[in-house]
Amino acid sequence: MNKDYINKLVQADRNKVGKFLSIAESGAVRSGLTPEQQQKQREYVQRQADAYANAAFRASHKDLSPTDPGYLDAVREMNGVRNNLENLATQQKAIEKNQKQFLDDFSEGRISKANYSDGTTMPLADIYSGISNMEIDEYGNLMFEDGAGKFKPYAQLADYSLKSYDVANSLLSDIEKIADSKKGLSSTQMGLFKNKITATINEASRSDILSILNDDLLPGLGDLDIPEELTKPENIGELKNFVINTINDAGNDINNTFFNTGKDNDIEISSDDKSDEYVMASNTGIPLDQRQSYFNQITNLNAGEQIKIEGFSGSNDPKPTRKGGRGKVDYIIVSNGDGTYTYIGVDSKTDKEVSSGKISEAQLRLEMLGEGPGDLLEQEDVEIWTPNT
Repeated sequence: MNKDYINKLVQADRNKVGKFLSIAESGAVRSGLTPEQQQKQREYVQRQADAYANAAFRASHKDLSPTDPGYLDAVREMNGVRNNLENLATQQKAIEKNQKQFLDDFSEGRISKANYSDGTTMPLADIYSGISNMEIDEYGNLMFEDGAGKFKPYAQLADYSLKSYDVANSLLSDIEKIADSKKGLSSTQMGLFKNKITATINEASRSDILSILNDDLLPGLGDLDIPEELTKPENIGELKNFVINTINDAGNDINNTFFNTGKDNDIEISSDDKSDEYVMASNTGIPLDQRQSYFNQITNLNAGEQIKIEGFSGSNDPKPTRKGGRGKVDYIIVSNGDGTYTYIGVDSKTDKEVSSGKISEAQLRLEMLGEGPGDLLEQEDVEIWTPNT
């Protein structure tokens, strides 16, 4: 949703709340229900009292026994009236109590813009500032208009979201660890970073996600152009993946500055430190059926998930080249969640960190299994080896 529009909704509610607080300070209004709403409440109580008196009169008729259906109906109606009035009193007290907390949260800026994700102002701003229309249903429920003009029980409108500082601080702490490293994190450490980010986002609620996107709690996220389709409740999974990928890319950008890279946010090794980009080779001595099993596991990974594969090597070329290295590499393979993968590791002989950058599933199949589209086999930067078995 357009952020300018959300800001207009927030400002509209600020004006309502500010006006109410100003009048309240003058002593012209009191907390809780307005005089008009209290009058509706008195009228409801009177109707309930009349119903109770009529039922009590019927129950006391000398011709009715305690087992008579008429007596039982009268007693049931009397009990219903008591329940209705208790329900009404409970909600009235809740409004008086919750109103102060809401107004404090609003005045102190703790209310999250996540409350405006449906494109309307907050019903509670109308309720607690005394401008919402109110009705009372037959069971004593206080009914107020929601943002769409429909009446709903107060209990359905009472909850609201605060800014998600806890989730934002957790994410910011992880990002700051990259910047504070001074020399950049290793590929393995970056893999752990991505796992932590993924876990934090997946455990967060929808209101948490909307808060960190709209409340300017994390630098840069508030400037994102988020497809409105992703903000719908049914698309929360896609929205979380969007945030995960965005933060991971930001982490890569920060980390890559230490290595003077920053190419398309891929995990790459700078040519300045004479490190080499490796490709997986099928001359590893790992049987084909085991490599097939690895491939199946990798392609079933969710975004941010990873597995470790031991003993893959680069090419047999004794000179380190972009295509290979001298020693075997224990690779960590991470799913990027968009059909691409990144494998990272350290060469056992050169102790150099190696990385594939982002590769497609087709390229992964080609490098692990030696099979794929024919045009890939003709590319100069692809070597296919046969199993050394």
